[in-house]
Amino acid sequence: IEKLNLPVIFGFELPNDPVRGFIGVDGITPGNEYIIFPGTGEKKYKIDPEELLPYLTGDMYIAWKDNFGYDRVVTGSSSKDSIISLKLFLTELGFPLVDMTPVYDGPVKQAIKQIQKKYGLVEDGLVGPLTKIVLFNEKKQDAVPYLNKTRFELDQ
Repeated sequence: IEKLNLPVIFGFELPNDPVRGFIGVDGITPGNEYIIFPGTGEKKYKIDPEELLPYLTGDMYIAWKDNFGYDRVVTGSSSKDSIISLKLFLTELGFPLVDMTPVYDGPVKQAIKQIQKKYGLVEDGLVGPLTKIVLFNEKKQDAVPYLNKTRFELDQ
């Protein structure tokens, strides 16, 4: 979640308790503690991620809207609109793409792989759900509730 830098809801269970619940993480402190909120209460707590880990079920939910309008996974066989939209977005991020034809070409794959590498994702050059999220993060929009807004300043 630190790489995606977006709020998350984790499945959570206590030892010897058959009831599973959920816990939200909506921030990271400068000391790298997670700011969590259990249940529906408004009270928040700080916890070291290592202390939280044993209680997580493996379920993770990220509230994110695919604003790009791309196909589910953008590949060479995607719609022309998805490929052009992706190329325009990459150009906006500063990638020097030569042509704006609806072809998922080498420069597009290389740009995507570069972004995937930066975030520690599988470098396959395809734009799946996690790659869409990190592309969105590259835009650094103020209206998005990032876990750690200062992280972007450190990346540059």
